[in-house]
Amino acid sequence: MLHLLAGGRHGGAETFATDLICGLAETAPQAVIARPAPERVARLRAAGVTVIEDALPYALPAPLGRWLVARHAARLRPRAVVAYMGRAAAVAPQGAIGWFGGYYDLKRYRRCRHLVAITPDMRADLARRGADPSLVHLIPTFARLEEGEAVERAALDTPDDAKVILCLARLHPKKGLDTLLDAMAAVPGAVLWLAGEGELRGALEAQARRLGIMDRVRFLGWREDKGALLRAADVLAVPSRYEPFGTVVIEGWQAGVPVVAARAAGPAATIRDGETGLLVPVDDAPALAAALRRVLEDRMLALSLALAAKEEEAERFSRAAVLAAWRALIEKVAEEERR
Repeated sequence: MLHLLAGGRHGGAETFATDLICGLAETAPQAVIARPAPERVARLRAAGVTVIEDALPYALPAPLGRWLVARHAARLRPRAVVAYMGRAAAVAPQGAIGWFGGYYDLKRYRRCRHLVAITPDMRADLARRGADPSLVHLIPTFARLEEGEAVERAALDTPDDAKVILCLARLHPKKGLDTLLDAMAAVPGAVLWLAGEGELRGALEAQARRLGIMDRVRFLGWREDKGALLRAADVLAVPSRYEPFGTVVIEGWQAGVPVVAARAAGPAATIRDGETGLLVPVDDAPALAAALRRVLEDRMLALSLALAAKEEEAERFSRAAVLAAWRALIEKVAEEERR
């Protein structure tokens, strides 16, 4: 199978695509045409995946990109091709599978026959926008957390008895991190671990200083040890303004950490408020602060949310079920090609 991954170096969609490809490589050969990203490429190659770099630069004109991809596809002769997000879909061979991790422009997927949506609402949205419902498949994402112990709090300049709020996100306006910092000002004593990198780092650091909470915020940069961070945290905050799915919610569930999230589309469709997490209005710092305090102060609530969420994750978003669904789709596409 050939995968086209033209996204940036860091990001949730790129991380999931890597997890998926490595999982599929356990039972069949996989190849990836990807933009250079050292950590991702190293992990793919360690899983036995053939990686072709530099064939999908951002500035490449679409016709040239299609020619380069077609040349590699002719040599590799894959059973199916999967394009992750619009940039890759625009250069995919005719008949490819197009993956939607968000509400992307359907026009960029004109060369894709089958489409994969990760939520029921995305699937319905694609049908409303003209996609053939019989060719739109619902396959959610899954979480992959590395094995190991919780990170040592002292290593992150955090007292052992502090309440830790963790946020795993790109430092991007869509992620609502400014709202989270405003909320932190009303959660006294708690320490925020902000694991991610992006364009807003300087602005967020300045905001933390203005709010007088810089001594309680740790800007950790991009991390590859999400599992270790989650195991050490008391609550996971997902304050996104825009979050089509939010695999980070499933990661929190898998780690047994209670989740507090803004009602963006993905978390609102995934979390049962008061049962598998707490939901608050988007951009409502006082409500977010109140929900975080509630979880941090009520140990029984935190435990019940975490236990119910862990059961739901195992039932609905298991790695085995998602990989099985992808293998079935690949077989379907390959069978169509044989006819």
